Amino acid sequence: MSSVNMRILLVEDDNDIRLAMTELLLDTGYEVIGAAHGLEALDILAGDSRFDLILLDLTMPFMDGIEFRNRQLKDERISEIPVIVMSADGQVNEEMKRSGVSAYVKKPMDLTSFLAIVGRFLT
Repeated sequence: MSSVNMRILLVEDDNDIRLAMTELLLDTGYEVIGAAHGLEALDILAGDSRFDLILLDLTMPFMDGIEFRNRQLKDERISEIPVIVMSADGQVNEEMKRSGVSAYVKKPMDLTSFLAIVGRFLT
């Protein structure tokens, strides 16, 4: 399957990072919808659950990545969407590991490696 029509929900509170990542992913051929925090992401998913991948920052206002993931797992419509966690913290905490995230990317990220990881879940 090509990247065409593959949909990514990008959950990142830093507007500059979210815009830059959106541009990168759009240039790669993915469809990208951005959310500034977990609560906004859940609102988006409530209206449209047809996403192929979620890119999730951990540290955000209103609802952090851990709370978002816990709520995602409780909703059968969206629980199976793979999640790649993005964080500047070098260690993903144990709770995130137990929640079954698909992959982890450390910020700042190497763009080539990042796109390769994303591509693994969208091919």
